[in-house]
Amino acid sequence: MHSEATRSLFSMVERLTALGREQVFGDPNTLSVMAPLNLIFKDQWSDGEGLVRMTEASRRMMISKPAATQVINRLVELGLVERASDENDRRVVYIRPTEAGRAFYEREIDKSLSMVDRVIARMGEGEAHQLVLLLGRFFDAFDAETEGDK
Repeated sequence: MHSEATRSLFSMVERLTALGREQVFGDPNTLSVMAPLNLIFKDQWSDGEGLVRMTEASRRMMISKPAATQVINRLVELGLVERASDENDRRVVYIRPTEAGRAFYEREIDKSLSMVDRVIARMGEGEAHQLVLLLGRFFDAFDAETEGDK
């Protein structure tokens, strides 16, 4: 039997997940674009080029290479990313954000951060810091617990 704390925390994690999907990005079409952009490029965009191998994109999205290709095809169609071949090995394909992709990503992240700003204004900075601290401890413990599963 699971404790009340376990069930409550599990429920909160589910609500946070739904919040990210439904509230922060709102429109399901925006989510279907933002989720892969965020997973693929989040830590890459600051280095200028932002090149990511297709195999790495597949790994980051935790989907098969054929499924990743479908996602990337959609992002290419929308003009948010482009493919680039490796000059030394034509079998290697990279993707990188276009200027439109960067602008879209930044605009959507800014909208999301603005919403979080408003929520923090309602709950107070002190409680927001406590929440960040506690969630950090939770995710650290979760990572430690699942480390053996990898």
